[in-house]
Amino acid sequence: MQVALWIDTPALGDTIAAIPTLRKLSQVYNQPVTVFTSLPSIFEGHPCVKEAFHSDADKSDYKVYRTFAPLVGATYDLKGEKVEFRHSNSEIRQFHAMSLGFNLTPDEMETDLYIEEELELPVKDYVIIHPTHTWATRTWDQANWQELVDRLNDRGIPVVAIGHDSKEVGFYSVQKPVMDINIKHGVNLLNNPITTIPALRWMMNHRAKAVVTMDSGILHIAGTTDVEIIQLGSSIDPKLRAPYRKGSQDYKYKYIAGGCGLFCSSNMAYNVRVHGSLHGVPPQIHCLENKPTMECHPGVNPVFEAVCQRYDVRPKIRLVHLLLKDDHSPERQQRSIDSISQLADRGIEYIQIWNERWKDAPPRETFEYPDQFDKVPIGPGHYGNYRAFVDSGLEHFTEDIDALIFAEGDSFLTKPIDEVVEDINRAYEACELHNISYFSFGSRYSLHDFNDLISSTRYKIGDIHVVNKVIGAQLVMLHNRVQYYCSDRFVHQKWTAADVYLNNIMMGKFNIGIFDQPVALQADGFSAIDSYNKIHADERARINQDEKVFITHVTDNYEHVAINLAKSIKRYSEHPLIVYTIDYDASENLKSYARCLRIDLDVKVPHEDHSSDLDFNKQENQYVDRKKRRTYFALAAKVDVMLDASTRFKDWCYLDSDCIANHNVDELFNYSSLIENYPIATLGPHEYPMIVTYPDETLHGDPFWKGDDSTDLTATLEWPLMENFGMQPEQRLTTYKTTNILLGNSNCIEFLKEFKKLKNELPDQVDQNKYLPYHEETLYNVLTWKQPKPDLHMPLVYLNVLGSEKVDRFFKTKKDEEVWEGFYAIPADKSQIKVFHGEKRSNEVEKIFDMIDSRDKKRILFLAPHLSTGGMPEFLLGRLKALIDEPSVELHVVEFTCYATTYVVQRDQIRQMLGDRFHEIGHLGSMEDSEREERLKQIISQIQPDVIHIEESPEAFDGFNKMSEECQSWIYQSSHPWRIVETCHNIWFNPRENKRISPDAYLFVTPHHTLETFSEEPSEKFEAFYPIIPQTKSELQRRKSLEILELEHLSDAKHLINIGLWTQGKNQGEAVGWAHTLEALYPGQYHFHFIGNQAENFESYWGPIMQDLPPNVHIHGERNDINTFYQLADGVVFNSTWECNPLALRQALGYPIPVMARNLSQYHSMYTGQLTEIQGDTTDPLRLVEALKSPIHRKQNDQAMAKFKQEHLQAYMKTLKGPVIRTAQIRDGYTIQWNNGPTVRSKAGRPLDVEFWADGELVYKSTLQAEGYWCRPADEWFRDWTVKIDGKEHKMELEDKVAHIQFNSGSLGDTLSWVEAAVEFKFKHGLSKLYLSTHKNWLFDQDHYHLRGVEFIAPGDSPEDTYARWEVGVYMEDPPGTPWFPNRNKRDWRKIYLGDIATDHLGLPSIRKAPKLQYTSKHQQDRPYICIATQSTAQAKYWNNPTGWQDLIDHYTAKGYDVYHVSKEGNNDLKGFIQGPEDMGETFALINGAEVFYGISSGLSWLAWCTETPVVMISGFTPEECEFMDDKTLRIINKDVCNSCWAWDHFNRGDWNWCPTGKGNERHFECTKTISASSVIEQVNNWNYGKSIVTEESTHI
Repeated sequence: MQVALWIDTPALGDTIAAIPTLRKLSQVYNQPVTVFTSLPSIFEGHPCVKEAFHSDADKSDYKVYRTFAPLVGATYDLKGEKVEFRHSNSEIRQFHAMSLGFNLTPDEMETDLYIEEELELPVKDYVIIHPTHTWATRTWDQANWQELVDRLNDRGIPVVAIGHDSKEVGFYSVQKPVMDINIKHGVNLLNNPITTIPALRWMMNHRAKAVVTMDSGILHIAGTTDVEIIQLGSSIDPKLRAPYRKGSQDYKYKYIAGGCGLFCSSNMAYNVRVHGSLHGVPPQIHCLENKPTMECHPGVNPVFEAVCQRYDVRPKIRLVHLLLKDDHSPERQQRSIDSISQLADRGIEYIQIWNERWKDAPPRETFEYPDQFDKVPIGPGHYGNYRAFVDSGLEHFTEDIDALIFAEGDSFLTKPIDEVVEDINRAYEACELHNISYFSFGSRYSLHDFNDLISSTRYKIGDIHVVNKVIGAQLVMLHNRVQYYCSDRFVHQKWTAADVYLNNIMMGKFNIGIFDQPVALQADGFSAIDSYNKIHADERARINQDEKVFITHVTDNYEHVAINLAKSIKRYSEHPLIVYTIDYDASENLKSYARCLRIDLDVKVPHEDHSSDLDFNKQENQYVDRKKRRTYFALAAKVDVMLDASTRFKDWCYLDSDCIANHNVDELFNYSSLIENYPIATLGPHEYPMIVTYPDETLHGDPFWKGDDSTDLTATLEWPLMENFGMQPEQRLTTYKTTNILLGNSNCIEFLKEFKKLKNELPDQVDQNKYLPYHEETLYNVLTWKQPKPDLHMPLVYLNVLGSEKVDRFFKTKKDEEVWEGFYAIPADKSQIKVFHGEKRSNEVEKIFDMIDSRDKKRILFLAPHLSTGGMPEFLLGRLKALIDEPSVELHVVEFTCYATTYVVQRDQIRQMLGDRFHEIGHLGSMEDSEREERLKQIISQIQPDVIHIEESPEAFDGFNKMSEECQSWIYQSSHPWRIVETCHNIWFNPRENKRISPDAYLFVTPHHTLETFSEEPSEKFEAFYPIIPQTKSELQRRKSLEILELEHLSDAKHLINIGLWTQGKNQGEAVGWAHTLEALYPGQYHFHFIGNQAENFESYWGPIMQDLPPNVHIHGERNDINTFYQLADGVVFNSTWECNPLALRQALGYPIPVMARNLSQYHSMYTGQLTEIQGDTTDPLRLVEALKSPIHRKQNDQAMAKFKQEHLQAYMKTLKGPVIRTAQIRDGYTIQWNNGPTVRSKAGRPLDVEFWADGELVYKSTLQAEGYWCRPADEWFRDWTVKIDGKEHKMELEDKVAHIQFNSGSLGDTLSWVEAAVEFKFKHGLSKLYLSTHKNWLFDQDHYHLRGVEFIAPGDSPEDTYARWEVGVYMEDPPGTPWFPNRNKRDWRKIYLGDIATDHLGLPSIRKAPKLQYTSKHQQDRPYICIATQSTAQAKYWNNPTGWQDLIDHYTAKGYDVYHVSKEGNNDLKGFIQGPEDMGETFALINGAEVFYGISSGLSWLAWCTETPVVMISGFTPEECEFMDDKTLRIINKDVCNSCWAWDHFNRGDWNWCPTGKGNERHFECTKTISASSVIEQVNNWNYGKSIVTEESTHI
């Protein structure tokens, strides 16, 4: 008899605990054994299990060993002593072994499972928790679970909650429901059916960091994986339950005990105390010490700390961060601090050491390499760096730590902090296991050259190299084993550069390790060691590489002026100001407003020339003496500053320090695209600057001195320098630029180097006042006039002002009015002025700030397609409420069309709120569309808004309320001064197909639009979700609501509300169905209230529902007193099936009542844990009842509306300051989709002429009359298509594209015969990738096909990168319909080779090649055997000879063969065969090892075709050409009778006994009835294919 183990327990954990006993039994019998269990599915694939059946299956044919149930709780009479075997006092695994009379050794105690099912969640590296109720002794309080989740979430650790409602029935019956846990960061999977045991094992093995659980089945599942386990303390000794892994109960396992360690449930003293004997189990429903709480349970803090340790550095490591007090590149050091200090919260002792700069000469006599001292050269920075390392090492590398890490002040981490923590743990583990004492987290290559390998590998341990040396000590670790040695060397070893020094003391003595990829690098910037700007090869080293910055420079006595500029930048810009201080250190006051960098000039000025020309009264506007040499070099230092900035920042804008930023100052960066090889400056107010000298009042630089309208360019101020450079007069342009404002980037470096060289050298070579009258500005203009493109510049972007009254005049100047008064110049376009220049007095600057603030009130115009009651108008109302009191904005609303005077709840409130700033155009149908759009243009032109916020994509306006292309084009013209912001309020709009023009920005109301719908749009993207505003409820308010609604008689009932327009999508009918159910179960106890209008256009939906309302349903229609209903409500039901981010849901979540709704995929988990989720089955009404009994724990944000307001202001202001992104260039007025041929859809408001050409001929043409119309040719099979639209050709170009082929048949034969055609299609057309969808993807060797560029995906999936798509299938109608559609199948599919259905559809020649399956194995046994497959999908396909199969079986068994029947349906009419397995892989192996396969026209014959086994196919239903024919196939058909009806008649799939000629008479199925077994055997004898096929002459015994 076969051996079986009956694991007789319903519990998951107890079942898993039987695995060691199962393994032992399998070893003893030297074979896999059969298992009977309540959980047979968990043993799938287990090597010790032959097969698993449910416990109640028939066991009569087995030798059964039964565990658990015979012992647990049972009393046995052992020689007069009644002994009870007690589960709670026993090791759980041994309990099963004891059931069979033996014990297990410790190395036999591990449990293993082999089932996994991938389950990806939106988070990873999460901790799994199991918050469920069970026995009181093993139930951690819900409040503890919630606190743990909150603290972990606040720490940034995602949490996944698992568990299902259950119950246990016995002496004490226990309900085991899950707890209501709110998870802010993670996923709540409680009671979620996707958390199968295979899925949980996959999560634990591949995504989870840890599992936190009590003693439960989850503990034992985790014990079969490699996940970290944190078991919460309970009343049972953990040694009796904790899993064994790697021979230990301590491997990746932590037990968190409570304050009581008696373990009373497993302590036999309590058996005696309760029962007076060892033989009795004390109850686990309360504390056996009668304490009020379960003190064996731990508090939250140790559990929290244990979880965090799984995310933290585990060894005791101290990190010293070596910083410099006066670093000349503070942004570099700040980046290092921001990066490295993250480790302070991750288990590392983090210490900052602020070092003084070493300024003395380094000691030559103690240098390691004295002969190289002057060659390197060695400077103070090298010695200071060395001292920082050894001094900190001597102080902080102590015996009490496991390792010390040095971090240099310019180091930064290259990976997310979680990965860095893991790398540090792995590095330390490698040090422990492989005797590594010095470990670098830097790069193996030179930081300046990726090709220069510095560290040579001696050998590798995974991704860790053991190397000869490391260069660079940005982040290095010393193991504790070298602590004493290093303490000695830090004192006695001669010094050199720190990284070389550490190599010297470690090389050749200790192993040195380094990762394959760097964990830390050195940031770009000014090196304190080498005293120059370092630029590294790795792009990640860039400081603020994408940052736009303003820069200025200042001398010490001009600092207060720079503070005015800094204040204005901080006030009106999103970008930082970098103040370069010239030859001095910035004051703390200046540092409080801006980042400061010191720069020391290369050219020093004699001390005696340091006159007081810059020392002036701060309340006066005084100007410098340009004749002074010191003045020249002080002002010209901007060149040094610009050169330095070009090495640090992507884009910079230089402003003179006496500039004041206007509100639009950031728009200066819009001109950056003009930069080529030199910084661009602003135009000045004059074409020719001049100078008057006193006292003779001589005018210098006047080119018009002749007075005869001629221009003498040799008289200009710039000519002397031009002549000195060998230039011609005509090179002097009329565009003169002033250098108070310049824009530049790294492209300008070479120009700036020349600029700097000349500005330093020229004063010593020429007369400064003659050749450089305007200092560096003169030089700049002359140098740019020499460039190939000499006329690159900004327009005039500044206004010279002396006093705030000049600014006041500017703001009061009319639009388009120009002013040109000397240096005071106002252009017609006021938006051109980004800067006010020249005012130095702080009191006047404050006045200017006030003027900018008061004059900068932004006009926001909201354009709504309509304001009929609904979600979009409610959202607009919410925006207005948030912004109405904001002083910096002026709000307007334009309603494009008024649909009706009813259903206007929000419209009325908006009108009342805005008064004359509410603009209505007209009612629906009251005017022509063109008139409506013209009126809209007039309103916009009158308001002159700064921002137009359109409350729907214009292309998505209702079909009867469309905005034309022309109107949208006018609004979106880039020449208009306003910015366009769009919000889409629906879920159906597809911008890829329907967007005509992209706006400047989107302000999304749902993450679905950000992450999916609009993800490819070029516009800026912002989010502002409708705020969940905390609300309160009271009994007083409830009574008032009952009174208002005249429902006082229902005060004891529970009230549920549903808010929304009655539509099929809102799905109120489902809630009405719940009302029916609950009224039948609990008459009068649950009342449903529906608030929302029933619009006539949706009456087809709500009308029938109204005909059958139960008495507990109340229809209230549209209301403007929603809070009345919320005060009444005990819960909210929101049944919608298709939503964006519904306001009704967000409003409901503000109230402390349960909300039952679907957690739709569009929500992207933002409501996970906050809803009672609708499952869509009969349990929903009952779960609603349970939800009403549970307390609500939602964390509310009291600042939600303030946040909502700020999100809008930030979006508007950033959009205003950014570039104009929108374009008036309409996209193509149509789309072409290649989906079973071309489909053209119109997006144009005009007719489109469309022609479809294939293979050089016109196939079809059509005219699309308007937007939304579409057309396509009939043929769906592959053709070489060209589409002409208004004469413009569009060819289907497949080369290097991605295509998708989907098989619409799930039949096994169809699938197997079509795959290679798809592969050939991929190669023929040069596709970069082919997606292939079959209904049997699991059959194929996907690695094989992946290497060929074919990726299997599920049918129905539509990858976004797909260019063209075809669907291969068999298309017919049942009789008397059409048997074949020529537009869908190129040839009559009934008459051709099955595989040609695919090649026809894909335009290929016939391909008869079996696909590569994932299966390769062969069944092996001593006795020869054959396989037969007798079953198919219609009787016509069968071998209908009444004795055919039996005779064939008898023939083979008589010859000593086994006969396996591999059709999974079995065949009860036959005898003498062995039924094959159901698993496809095992079936393949069985067929592949057979000597011959006998089949019919069915899928298994096609599977056999994919093996090495000869195939004999018996069929009269199909002609030979329909199936495979090759040298290992024998087709048996009787052509003397009716045959091949598949090809010449219309097969009726609905008639199992279909036969076109013989049904109902003796000829029924004569095609195969007449084929006898003897004729089959005879034909096989004559064929005798290569394998040993049995014949009359050959016998196997």
